[in-house]
Amino acid sequence: MENTTPMLQDSFVNSRLAKFTGSELAKLMKGGSRPMNDDELAEEKAKGGKRKTIDTLFGDGAMTYIYEKVAEWLTGESKPQMRSAATDWGIENEADAVKYFEMITRKKAKQFGSAEYKFYPYNDNSGCSPDGLVEGENAVIEVKCPFLAANIVPYLLLKGTQRDKQEWLKKNQYEYYVQTQFEMMCTNTEKCYFIVYGGADRMIEHYHRMVVIELLPDIEMQEDINHRISAASFILRECIETLSIPNEIYK
Repeated sequence: MENTTPMLQDSFVNSRLAKFTGSELAKLMKGGSRPMNDDELAEEKAKGGKRKTIDTLFGDGAMTYIYEKVAEWLTGESKPQMRSAATDWGIENEADAVKYFEMITRKKAKQFGSAEYKFYPYNDNSGCSPDGLVEGENAVIEVKCPFLAANIVPYLLLKGTQRDKQEWLKKNQYEYYVQTQFEMMCTNTEKCYFIVYGGADRMIEHYHRMVVIELLPDIEMQEDINHRISAASFILRECIETLSIPNEIYK
């Protein structure tokens, strides 16, 4: 049975209130379409085309996400974050994952866990809360602790260069990839260590406990992220401005 206890401190949740965040940013990355109006249909017909729709920057999922942020402004409350066995596992193992990362890489990391978090704003309407920074290196870390051991297997099977692994992550774990690119943008870093931790007590062999993928900035994606955040922020502010004026029935 799912535990509905709030997952994180109120102060952490409030810092993200009505802001687009890294963990959900992939929702803004998919476009959509709308029906052409009469003028557009006439112009399309004049060109000999047969299209009846116009591509839009944001699809239905993206607009729902934007409206969720508007609702957070309206209510002063974030969308409820529910706890489950999977989220508990991630929270409980994150600190161990960072320590293990330090041990196998000989790097020193400053972790931002649930007890000591940090929110990095990108603009007034967006930002991220990375899992940590690597000291003495211009790099951020993002930790994933899969609840199911089977979910680490694809990472363990990865071969090739770090670039090959980066391309695999982009193709197969798109949400994580967008999140890490945005975290580099928010923290102004030049690298992200994407850490997948299976658990020291769970994995029999030590070399099955962790996979680390070194991610570099994807300039094309970062430009797209910047464009979409700017557009989504404009819609958010426009909605807030409109809703700041009392409805007709209240005048």
